[in-house]
Amino acid sequence: MNSPRLLSAAAAGVLFATALSAVTLYARRLETRYVHALAPQMFLQKHQGVTLQRVAFRQADLLPIYGSSELNVRNPYHPSAFFREYPTGFAVFPVGNVGSTSLIWLQALAGVGSDLRGKNVVLSLPPGWFMNEAVDPHAYAANFSHVQASELVFSTQLSFAVKQAAAHRMLAYPDTVAKDPLLRFALERLADASLGSRILYYAALPLGKLHNLALRVRDDWEMLLFLRAQPGLSSVQRQRRDVDWTSVLSRAQQDARRKAGGNPFGFENAFWTERAPEIARQKGLYPPEAVRGSLERSAEWGDLDLLLRVIGELGGKPLILSMPMNGAYYDYLGVDAETRRVYYDRLRDLAGAHAVPVIDFRDHDSDKFFVIDTAFHLSDSGWTYYDRVLDAFFHGQPADNTQSSWSGPASPRGPS
Repeated sequence: MNSPRLLSAAAAGVLFATALSAVTLYARRLETRYVHALAPQMFLQKHQGVTLQRVAFRQADLLPIYGSSELNVRNPYHPSAFFREYPTGFAVFPVGNVGSTSLIWLQALAGVGSDLRGKNVVLSLPPGWFMNEAVDPHAYAANFSHVQASELVFSTQLSFAVKQAAAHRMLAYPDTVAKDPLLRFALERLADASLGSRILYYAALPLGKLHNLALRVRDDWEMLLFLRAQPGLSSVQRQRRDVDWTSVLSRAQQDARRKAGGNPFGFENAFWTERAPEIARQKGLYPPEAVRGSLERSAEWGDLDLLLRVIGELGGKPLILSMPMNGAYYDYLGVDAETRRVYYDRLRDLAGAHAVPVIDFRDHDSDKFFVIDTAFHLSDSGWTYYDRVLDAFFHGQPADNTQSSWSGPASPRGPS
């Protein structure tokens, strides 16, 4: 008696699954077709999804760079603009929003999964992160992605130890998982060191994989809706050319100085005009001992270590870039050169422990035209130094701190 109903239900299930598969395949074809056109754009689905980031890592001519607010402040020397026409054979794929930190990035890159293996990835770090002892919960919540978090928690490519360490950190922000009972359950079981919790976690793993599948389908659907709302997308224009880095830097430095005017810290005029009264009240506000204490206790060090463990287990090839501190401004605040050296040295030590190259631009600590404000947003010349390093990294040239300065004329970089 029930056979017709069962057959109807089965047929409906097959049709539904077929429709979902067709939508997913169609969405991914479009994502692959338009990933180069979307690469320079900054939008929420790009930062908080997994599909487009995975597609980007599959492209031989895109270099993913993970950062925060600095990637959203554009000028002609920003790598999205500088490399837009693929002058030396590649363009960048920036990911990151205001308040993105290592704890957000490690979830995003866990979502990339096996597509990270053997691929270059750049991490852009502002020193200001490490001067705060805790990650801002509001900034973390604003950048949190359920699909990325779930991909990390239910990953079978990452070790249990890495997932357990990540769970401890993610549970420090319980509001972000309060409405996802399966994700919260898995995080709590991972964080608990007992044998029973470990068994329960593995018992929930198949359900977690199905949960991830559903989240990825939704991610594909949302990307499809986004693409349909972008009627002007077209193929990118590629124009190979020689890049005379010495000339580019000279022009960028002139532009940076012109925009800064004559204020004592080299900040851009618009920022200085708005913030000069506030800055005047900050003189000597931060005793070196207090800043060193915050640097030592910052949770960001542990998060960066965990991020590098995630990248290492997934087989990625990272490069760390860090903006320098504006020595003139930090001297004014009371943060002396010895205290600033604590940051540079510890960053280099942490990167060295993972055999990851780092360029901290410490030799620009006294360069007041490298950033445009107190938030470590890069100037025209600052971005040019970054661009040169990105170009060298993409083309397989050794990445070390000797590249953070110009020691004489550089050879023009032509097509490789």
